Amino acid sequence: LISLFLNYRHGGCSAAVIDAVLGVCAHESTFLPCLTANLNINYRMKIPLGSTVQIICTLASFEGRKVKIDFKVVNLKRKDIVYIEGTSLFVATLNVLSIKNKNPPNVKPIDQ
Repeated sequence: LISLFLNYRHGGCSAAVIDAVLGVCAHESTFLPCLTANLNINYRMKIPLGSTVQIICTLASFEGRKVKIDFKVVNLKRKDIVYIEGTSLFVATLNVLSIKNKNPPNVKPIDQ
């Protein structure tokens, strides 16, 4: 389902792409695998099929294992056109191999 309504991108497809991109951003910010805990999406405008967009991610905070990322989806040529914006919360998983290979900042293990 790319387009439920003729000539516009389906919101679920956009959400899946946003989730994947934010997951990469969370991983790159923590050097740890991260899982989506919450994804809050606000659809501002329909995205016409054939549009080229950019997802702009901003690390809002990183405390313990919680990674908060704000984002917006804009038109690539006209950044003032915002199609989607929102917030997300990711939880860094404690993978022993990741910790041994890299030194993640500000991550504290929790007792299991």
